[in-house]
Amino acid sequence: MARIAPERIPRLSTPPIQLSEYLAAAREAALLAWESIRPFFRGSYSVYEKAGEGPATEADIAADRRIGDFLRGRFPGQPIGFLTEESHKTEERLAMPLCWIIDPIDGTRSFIDGNDGWAIQIGLASSTQALAGVVYQPTTGMMYLGGQGLGAWVENIDDGWRRELVVSPQSSLRDARIALTNSRIDRLTREALDRLSPASVGRMGSAGLKIMEVASGRADLYFSAVPCRCKEWDVCGPAAILLAAGGRVSDLGGEELAYNQVDYSLGRGFLASNGPLHDIALNRLCHRQGAAQQ
Repeated sequence: MARIAPERIPRLSTPPIQLSEYLAAAREAALLAWESIRPFFRGSYSVYEKAGEGPATEADIAADRRIGDFLRGRFPGQPIGFLTEESHKTEERLAMPLCWIIDPIDGTRSFIDGNDGWAIQIGLASSTQALAGVVYQPTTGMMYLGGQGLGAWVENIDDGWRRELVVSPQSSLRDARIALTNSRIDRLTREALDRLSPASVGRMGSAGLKIMEVASGRADLYFSAVPCRCKEWDVCGPAAILLAAGGRVSDLGGEELAYNQVDYSLGRGFLASNGPLHDIALNRLCHRQGAAQQ
């Protein structure tokens, strides 16, 4: 399904609320979601397969419901849409100036396996940009936050410390560190890696946590080479944090990502970077991306 250009969607007026209030609410919603799903983690629950989209669990549904209920109650009557992985995708959100874009458990396979490679992700976006985001990794206590004009930082919920997030200054692909999926590497991803020839590759589950590796300066690049594999909820919250930390995000054609679209699949993949490496990496990837679309 084609993505509708943002300027062609009639939208209501933006709510007169400070972005910091939305970010604070998203932080609280992520903590509440963990309260709801903590009993499931490493416990017993139902698992089912979504057609073509991998597994989901009772925990995903519980977290999705808790986040949605809290945010709707926190901002009653506000024209803010909801786009979540686990809920029905209604068209009324398309008229809203802002949209909560939520992945209640990003990295569900890691959740099922009982390891740390998953996160609760909540993003707020207009149609043209990710505005604020939270990525919460409950099993480690790490909470990543950031927003436009607010900066980016990480908190340890368990220990109480906090520090600023700043991307790396790396400008050489030869010395770059890439965060990559811990799933099977497909042909398109292998070809992309061959073109980039990075110094090292670190692998983990959640897409959001990989983007947080870039935002924290521990990695320099993360990409998804397969068209439509990732959805808006995989990227929105993490992208807001990465942008606030000084990084860049685009599709593999170099275009800025759009949000709250009719088709919420990222049809041309995406690249998240520290900034200095972004155009260099795109130049290496563009031939592969063109071939993938033919």
